[in-house]
Amino acid sequence: MRDDDNAETPVGASLWDRLVVAVAAVAAVDPAEVTPNTRLLDDLHIYGEDWDDLLQRLPEVQETDWTGFKFSDYFDDEIALVHLLRRLLRLRRRPLTLAHLASVLARRKWFDP
Repeated sequence: MRDDDNAETPVGASLWDRLVVAVAAVAAVDPAEVTPNTRLLDDLHIYGEDWDDLLQRLPEVQETDWTGFKFSDYFDDEIALVHLLRRLLRLRRRPLTLAHLASVLARRKWFDP
C-alpha cells in the first residue's frame, strides 16, 4: 500500500464496507490494508482472472453498468510474464483506485476517472 492512504471513505459506509470485503477477498489481504487510494493493479496485483473474480462479486455490492469500461486501459492480461515485464520496464496502466471504483458503484454506471 502507499503511504498517502489516509483519504476519507468516498461513499456511504455500507457500500464501502461491502466493496472492501469483496476486494480484500479477491486480493487475499486484510481488509484493514484496503484504503480509498489503494490501486487495484499496482497495490493489490489484481488483473486477469482476479479482475474477473472481483467483477463477479461486485453485483453483491451494487449492480452496475460497465458499458464503456476498457479492461486493457487499467489491467494486464492473466499472463504473468506480461505483467512482470510491464512492471520491470515501468510501463504503467491507468490507475484504478478503490475510491473511483466505489464512486462507479455508487453511480451504478462506469465512468472514466
